[in-house]
Amino acid sequence: MTMRKNLTIGSALLLGLLLSSCGSFYDNGELTGVESSSWSEPNPYGMVLVKQGSFELGQSAPDSVWGTQTPSKSVSVGSF
Repeated sequence: MTMRKNLTIGSALLLGLLLSSCGSFYDNGELTGVESSSWSEPNPYGMVLVKQGSFELGQSAPDSVWGTQTPSKSVSVGSF
């Protein structure tokens, strides 16, 4: 009888811990009440900003070897 009683108490304790760990009633995981200034990343030493741009990739004239027309496409690159 004591083994069954220990098993019941253990399972009730485990269930209670499981249910209490599933959620928080206070903050829902959000950091609140902390004031801070805005943060900006400094420029790395020796690096410069490369602005975004676009260019046409491909040939507008027919290929000189096979004489086929290759389509050109516009390529855009973001700043980095």
